Amino acid sequence: QELAHYNRVAASEARAIESSEAFKVLAPAVSARKQIASTFPRPQSIWLDAPYDCLAQEDAYTLFGNLSGKTTLQLGGKGIHAVKFLLAGAQESWLLTPMVGEALCAIALARAAGVEAGLRPVVAVGEELPFADKTLDVIFSGGCVHHTDTAALFPECARVLRVGGKFGAADPWKAPVYTMGT
Repeated sequence: QELAHYNRVAASEARAIESSEAFKVLAPAVSARKQIASTFPRPQSIWLDAPYDCLAQEDAYTLFGNLSGKTTLQLGGKGIHAVKFLLAGAQESWLLTPMVGEALCAIALARAAGVEAGLRPVVAVGEELPFADKTLDVIFSGGCVHHTDTAALFPECARVLRVGGKFGAADPWKAPVYTMGT
C-alpha cells in the first residue's frame, strides 16, 4: 500500500534534486566533504539525520567506522545513506530498493554530490539480495527493515557480508510511538 506513495515522492524529488528534502539532508556533508571524510561519523551534525532515532543511527555509523575503500549497501530508501558513505570514502555504494523512483532519486543525489561514479543502484527486494556471497563490507537500513520479511532478509544480509562485515539499522519497527494505534 505504501509503495506507490514512496515511489511518487522519490521520483518527484529526483526531478528537482537540489531543492529536495533528500538533498537538504546531504548538504552539510557535501559542503564539508574534503575536510570530514576521514572523520565519519563525526561531527554528528553533518552525518546524522534520523529524526525518530538518531542514537540508533549513530550506533550503526560508529560500528561501521572508517569507510575508506569499502563496499557498502543501503537497504531501501532514496539513497541518502549510500551517497553519505561515498562522501565518507567508500569505494562503491549500492542502493537496493524495490522502487524505480527511489533509484532515480539516488542517482540524482549522487550526481549533485559529485559521487555518481561510485553509486550502484539496483531495483530488487532485500529478501533476495542480488549479490554474490561475501561481497559487501557494510549494510545499513534507515527506516526500511519494518517493510521486509526479516526472517528472509537477515540471512541474506549475513550471506553477502564479508568476514568482519557489519550490519546496522535505525528503524521505528518496534518503537512504542510507531506502534500506537496499530
